Amino acid sequence: MNNDVVLYQVLIKVDNEAGHLMDGMSTQVFFIEAQAKDVLTIPLAAISERPRGTVAYIPGPDIGSRATTPVKIGLKNRTQVEIVSGLSLNDSVIVGRENGANSEKSISLTGSSSSRGPMGGRRGF
Repeated sequence: MNNDVVLYQVLIKVDNEAGHLMDGMSTQVFFIEAQAKDVLTIPLAAISERPRGTVAYIPGPDIGSRATTPVKIGLKNRTQVEIVSGLSLNDSVIVGRENGANSEKSISLTGSSSSRGPMGGRRGF
């Protein structure tokens, strides 16, 4: 159980012409505070926010090594972060370790999980 969850009972008016919503149903609602479209995003796990600035983890010069590169970030949510500068399309970032080895994800417009798309900042996380 998440201790920072707060439940509120509210009354809202929703278009329900299709009849999918019924009285007494509960929902989880997110408020969009900011939104950016067609931006470069990477997994949040690929960056580190440090006192001297934010860096992204990238493959190092040696096989299996990793390095960092300074990046400027914009909006972020629970899983993704907008990269304003410091990385380009088709760069690679390291998003974690899998069985002791680096796991890399390529930043690219191709594929089913596009790295460019809408970003929304949500309140309360």
